[in-house]
Amino acid sequence: MAANGRGKSPGSRKALEENRYSLNTETAQIANRKSQEKKREYKTLREIAKENFDEDRKLGWLAALAEKADAGDAKAFEILRDTMGEKPSDSVEISGASPFSVNIRVVD
Repeated sequence: MAANGRGKSPGSRKALEENRYSLNTETAQIANRKSQEKKREYKTLREIAKENFDEDRKLGWLAALAEKADAGDAKAFEILRDTMGEKPSDSVEISGASPFSVNIRVVD
């Protein structure tokens, strides 16, 4: 309790921190609402894409990619390979009986 007996002073550090917390909470709630609205918009766009891109159209795209890959287009080949699930992994595995060592020497 403050010296005047009425509780926290409006200008006290604790009151200011609580007010800042309240403002941050309100701001976060507003941002969350806007984020949820955007997610609903994206979901709608995803549904529209699913409706407009039927199986025949997708097969046509695959056939066009296959033709480009056959003609030597490396990017078309990569897209087809990745679509088929044969994308190479990006990890590196080191195996062996004894691990290698690195010596670093600083020369003036």
